[in-house]
Amino acid sequence: MLQRTVDAAGALVAEVRPESLANPTPCSAWDTRALINHMIGANYAFVGGLNSGSIAGPNGVAQRDLAGADAAASYRSSAGAALDAWRAPGALEKMLLLEGKRELPAWLALSFHVTEQLLHTWDLATAVGSSSTMDADLAELALGTLQRMIPPQSTGPGKPFDTAVELPADSSVQDRLLAYSGRQPSAAS
Repeated sequence: MLQRTVDAAGALVAEVRPESLANPTPCSAWDTRALINHMIGANYAFVGGLNSGSIAGPNGVAQRDLAGADAAASYRSSAGAALDAWRAPGALEKMLLLEGKRELPAWLALSFHVTEQLLHTWDLATAVGSSSTMDADLAELALGTLQRMIPPQSTGPGKPFDTAVELPADSSVQDRLLAYSGRQPSAAS
């Protein structure tokens, strides 16, 4: 599932035109370039976590310009490193410390990695006016992962996820994922 997620993200990053790099994103603190930088940093954060046993938040890594002159190549490189790290023998059997706060099995960290890249790919698509339809099975995995890891009381202003947006019960799984993560599902289609 991570392969499909980073492949879609990488294809989208490759489509981003230089004049779009300053576009605002649904992540209010980041423009398009900063979002891509964060996505690259997150991939490397998971690589570092698998190597050290502790996943640092990507923001420290992303303070540097990881996108460089060729954001698409930089993203592909980070995604390749992440895929290699997750595929290493024994990787999914580890216990990892997430941002120094919470120990979790590697299989759950992998699901969170998929979730993080999937949501930010939607953010990026929204920012550049591209298609933002997620594969339903990936959206279902991501929604379940967020519900397991980020209870509603852990969301809101000043937290990694905004307060959930209310939606009708019959909304698509993609819209429910976006709403649970504090995003406005109608922001793109």
